[in-house]
Amino acid sequence: MLQGGGGTSTNMNANEVIANIAGELLGGGKKEFYKKVHPIQHVNLSQSTEDVYPSAIQVTLFSKTKELAYVLKNLAHILESKEKEFSSIIKLGRTCLQDAVPITLGQEFSGYKCLILRTTSDLEKELPYIRVLNIGGTAVGTGIGCKENFAKYALEYLSNITKENFQVANNLFDATQNCDVLLSVSGRLKNIALALSKIGNDLRLLSSGPETGLSEIIIPPVQVGSSIMPGKINPVIPEVINQIAYKVCGNDLAVSMALERGELELNIMEPVMILCLLESIEILKNGIKVFGEKCIKYLKANEKVCRKYANSSIAVFTPCSVKNWAIIK
Repeated sequence: MLQGGGGTSTNMNANEVIANIAGELLGGGKKEFYKKVHPIQHVNLSQSTEDVYPSAIQVTLFSKTKELAYVLKNLAHILESKEKEFSSIIKLGRTCLQDAVPITLGQEFSGYKCLILRTTSDLEKELPYIRVLNIGGTAVGTGIGCKENFAKYALEYLSNITKENFQVANNLFDATQNCDVLLSVSGRLKNIALALSKIGNDLRLLSSGPETGLSEIIIPPVQVGSSIMPGKINPVIPEVINQIAYKVCGNDLAVSMALERGELELNIMEPVMILCLLESIEILKNGIKVFGEKCIKYLKANEKVCRKYANSSIAVFTPCSVKNWAIIK
């Protein structure tokens, strides 16, 4: 996928494949294919790499972004179920890794749920911008060589087969020059990744032990934690989420640098931008599914330990002076 020319190699190859398939369908020997359907004269008619490639990127990105939003909503649903399950389990809240005040484990998980819902909502706000394409702009947004109403009919057909309402940009020069929508989506992906990593960090802390750590929750065992240390079960799924976050942050940096490198009328760095975006979305999707279905869904509360900490800390003196001490007693 990494190539110079802003995607020309990919577009030319696609034109050739389409022309070859059309030639086969129309009959005749392979040497005569391009006499009937030519990659440039016919397939590329009214088009240019400079509008086809960016449009293809955004159609793909639109679909993949919706898929990611779906798995995020499912994760929020799982977190909400744990919020309800743990609603009566008293534990000690902590700030700066020090005793704060008693809360419920359900309240802690409600914070995770809201974080995921908010980042999902932010991601979906990008969809109206992703659906705006520069098709019909051909060379640098001028529309040179584009037949009248081509963009209109192309988008009608595209919207029909995708069941989505894609639109033509109001200013084709802007849509061809600038890739800020891609950077904005990348930033949303980074926010999602860091939110997930924060939750993963918390779960690792809360499950640490089991004898000499916090041990307030029990993470479902996935694999033996050590070849030499007995009874050790590592929080491997949260650790995967951490690593996914690091990779997404690296991809966001690459997208940022590629955006800055777009000179004058065209950003030729789009190939690396879409490669990074699709990779980030794919590893986030896979990681979120595993995180929710194989880890969070089967978390257990160590209620005895939670209550012990809540009742033994000096932090209980704060709620002692207010009416809600009764729920902790």
